[in-house]
This record gives sequence, structure tokens and C-alpha cells, in this order.
Amino acid sequence: MLRKSVLMSSIVWQTSILTKVLKSLFYSLLCSLVVTCRPIWEGSQYEDDETKRREALRLAMQLRANYIDFELEIFHEFNDSMDGKKPDKFKVIVSSHNFHNTPTAEAMADHFTRIQATGADMVKISTTALDIKDYGKHFSGYGAFSSPNYRSCMG
Repeated sequence: MLRKSVLMSSIVWQTSILTKVLKSLFYSLLCSLVVTCRPIWEGSQYEDDETKRREALRLAMQLRANYIDFELEIFHEFNDSMDGKKPDKFKVIVSSHNFHNTPTAEAMADHFTRIQATGADMVKISTTALDIKDYGKHFSGYGAFSSPNYRSCMG
């Protein structure tokens, strides 16, 4: 029992130190800070526990990151867990990544509308171009994507 108590105290202390270091880093930056922790299933390298990943994103929000980039698939659940405790001057990016192809302009416009309906401050859609014509699909949708906060990228 004593060993478990010492271990928990050590974890709390380490978390406290990490929080202080991150807070100092966040406040010392002279530019906007975008935080993301992208899992493997969304094309990145984070492979640890999903709960820990969400806790890290929540900590970044509490430490006043300017933007946090969330995957569309988890945003509703994360947003519900915030209970309306979104800090001032904090912006949410909701993103979607397609590593297989570039959908039609109509499908992307529908997808954009679905992401925008989450209440995101910024929408990010990333697709994979298989043909030069795929680039036009992003630009042909700009009329439908009637938001100054739409970001598009292709790989």
C-alpha cells in the first residue's frame, strides 16, 4: 500500500512539474500555438491510450493553447466532455483526413457542411491527390465552402 501511495505521489508531482513547464512554454510564445496529438488511425504516430491522448489535448486547452486540432470522429465526444468550459480566446479546428483519394467536389462540400455543423472555428480537410484534376476539386468547392475559416491541403 505504501509503495502504491509513493508511486501515485510521484505521478502527481511529475504531472505538476510538466504542467508548470508547459504553462511557462505556452505563455512565453510570441505567436499562436496550434496543438494536435494525431493517432495512428488518423495518419500519425500516437499509439498510446486514447484516454491519455484526450487528457493531453484537454491540458493544452486549459493551459491556453490558441488552437487545438481535433479529428471529426472524436470531436463531439470531446466537446460534450468540456461542459461548456471553453476558455476565452481558444479556437477549435476540426479536421478530416482522407489518405486514399480526393472525393468529388460535391462530396467535399457535404463533408465541409458536416464538419462546420460541429461549431468548429476552423474546418480543415486533407485529401490525397491521385490525379492533377483532384486539385481542382478543392478549389471548385470554395463557393460552397462559404467560410473564411476553411483550410484545405492535399498530399
